[in-house]
Amino acid sequence: LVIETWTAKTAAMNAAEDDVREMERLCKEVEDLVMQGKNHEGPDIGLHVCIAKSTGNSVVPLLVPILMNAIPLFTKFTNGSLVMPSIKQHKEIVDAIKCHDPVRAVRTMADHIVLNRDAIKDVDF
Repeated sequence: LVIETWTAKTAAMNAAEDDVREMERLCKEVEDLVMQGKNHEGPDIGLHVCIAKSTGNSVVPLLVPILMNAIPLFTKFTNGSLVMPSIKQHKEIVDAIKCHDPVRAVRTMADHIVLNRDAIKDVDF
């Protein structure tokens, strides 16, 4: 949670217009793929990497793909129940970054991570 919220906060402070446009494009691609019933994991991970790159920190973008390896597991173990809420949350995170609002970026990223964490806690393995 610490890495993800720091990333969102720092992206909100540092993201350039090109970064935000790419985040918006990736959000749309994820949504389009979900609506077509296709695999959306690549662009989903890409979105998180794009957010990390926009921080200006050279280490965090290298960590994000490792953390994002959980996406296929979350999708599988929650039967896809988090897909639509995640799309909405992605848009909220990107909007906070676009508005250069680090407080809202932290809150929306924390909400996103907590939703996923809480859903996986309820799974019977």
